[in-house]
Amino acid sequence: MLVNGINEFSGYAAVAIAGVVTAYIVNLIGARQGLFIFGIVVMTLGLLSSIFYVKETTYHALSCIKETILQ
Repeated sequence: MLVNGINEFSGYAAVAIAGVVTAYIVNLIGARQGLFIFGIVVMTLGLLSSIFYVKETTYHALSCIKETILQ
């Protein structure tokens, strides 16, 4: 259960940090441009992390299905 608590904490901390960063950017350059830039940066980071960091899990999922069927 500790893992679930750490996961929840990480999610809430990320939302809080994103809110603070967005507010700072909006304060510097305005609402429309600030929100647009923040959105583009978040989408770009998500795309890049999914291309270079996230591993394919099909093999693992298929092995779990085979184990379930064999039991």
